[in-house]
Amino acid sequence: MVMEQYIKNINDNICRNIEENENDRGFMSQNILAQLRNLLDHICVKIYVAQGGALDDNEFKNIQNAKSYVKKNGNLQFLIKFHYCPLKNGRS
Repeated sequence: MVMEQYIKNINDNICRNIEENENDRGFMSQNILAQLRNLLDHICVKIYVAQGGALDDNEFKNIQNAKSYVKKNGNLQFLIKFHYCPLKNGRS
């Protein structure tokens, strides 16, 4: 699947969670947080590929390689910081 399609699908999931679970904020928040992390993973892969990174058949390996690339680039580190920011109650 093309990276843009992954990103669009994740966006659609976030929108659907907001529409369908507005009365259950806890459930909605938990799902949206998970989807935001997926979104950031795939944005990192998109950046990695745009900068010449090679894709592997293994999606998990692509995400790990992309996050390593982003961590090494100061102007992109905010993506990793956002991805790993802890929740206020100490859980992540």
